[in-house]
Amino acid sequence: MVGRDYYAILGVSRDADKDELKKAYRRLAIQYHPDRNPGNKEAEERFKEIAEAYDVLSDPEKRELYDKYGEAGLRGRGFEVDPHDLFSQFMDMFGGGLEDRFGFGGRRASARGRDHQVQVRVTLREAASGVDREVKVRQEQPCSSCGGTGAAPESPPERCRACGGRGRIAHMQGLFTITTTCPQCRGTGRVIRERCTRCKGTGREEVEKTYKVKIPPGVDTGSTFRIPGAGGVGHGGGAGDLYVTVTVDEDPVL
Repeated sequence: MVGRDYYAILGVSRDADKDELKKAYRRLAIQYHPDRNPGNKEAEERFKEIAEAYDVLSDPEKRELYDKYGEAGLRGRGFEVDPHDLFSQFMDMFGGGLEDRFGFGGRRASARGRDHQVQVRVTLREAASGVDREVKVRQEQPCSSCGGTGAAPESPPERCRACGGRGRIAHMQGLFTITTTCPQCRGTGRVIRERCTRCKGTGREEVEKTYKVKIPPGVDTGSTFRIPGAGGVGHGGGAGDLYVTVTVDEDPVL
């Protein structure tokens, strides 16, 4: 047989059945996919060979011709491998869910809330003996009307049809896939049809909160205390922290 050995490329025997072919293809396609090997030309060529081998061997008619006459037999019958067919075949096999299953892209990453900082002033006597202080902070919190979704309570967010709720869209470029943030939902995977009137669709509202800070004896100017979770609310991640920095005023008597 003249030409490439498609069986060897997939690492299967010549009597391999459909399940064996599919299993070998899935394993190798994931291993050599360009998104997992950025800038690796050798991996790109390997991925192309793997996809081409599976395209031929998974089709009974193409496989029969290949077994008898090799690659020349395929070309003689007008069978050519279309890169777009390889791409569709690859996406169909994984149900279009590569982003979620294997890390080839995905929804916009969750973000932790911002940290906040406040200053408190204490006298020299208070610094020596310790004192409790109340600090007021204006910070963003999830909207009390929509619960942070940004959508009107009577019209909850819908799954984005453009990206299927994944937040990313795959495009064919040559033989390979390029994933970009979905412009319709901006990577959230959801679309708001009617905005919340209270927060105007931001999902956030500003509120004033009061925290009690216990300042221990012996603090100096610049001493900082952290209140976990008292910072800004996150976007899918945890809240930030509140940092309270102390300034000790000079005592005019001393």
